[in-house]
Amino acid sequence: MSDGGMDFKSRDESTYRATIKEATSRIRTAFVDAQSRRPYVNLTIAPLLEAMLPDGGNWRVEVPEGAIVRQVEWNSREVALINPRGDFTDQIEGEIAMAVRALPRLDMAMRSILVLAEKAENLELIRRMCASLIWFVEQPAPEVPEPDGEPS
Repeated sequence: MSDGGMDFKSRDESTYRATIKEATSRIRTAFVDAQSRRPYVNLTIAPLLEAMLPDGGNWRVEVPEGAIVRQVEWNSREVALINPRGDFTDQIEGEIAMAVRALPRLDMAMRSILVLAEKAENLELIRRMCASLIWFVEQPAPEVPEPDGEPS
């Protein structure tokens, strides 16, 4: 498997540390570049997103009637309540809920990418998978109504 020219197999500790430092720098630079490419909607492909959904059911974030927090559901079953004590801001609660919803898809995608990356011809597929996942993760969380009935 190609590692982009980085020698992760070195037995020399100083070379290994330098390689990891360079890899860390590349990752951070790529993240900043990816942030500037928003939105990813034009690269999103629904069938790829569906292919990255593990068998067994869909994960959703819901705000049931009368609820004051978001809940994560799997096949219409409650899996988790997010922020039931109300310690987080609405934005942080929403981000956590959407991340929990995305974890099964992200796990499947990362494991698939690890194998697909062994062949250069899969680069475009990997790019489209990643763009589709980013679009999925960035979907806004459903709003939680304020106690007086107004959405937050």
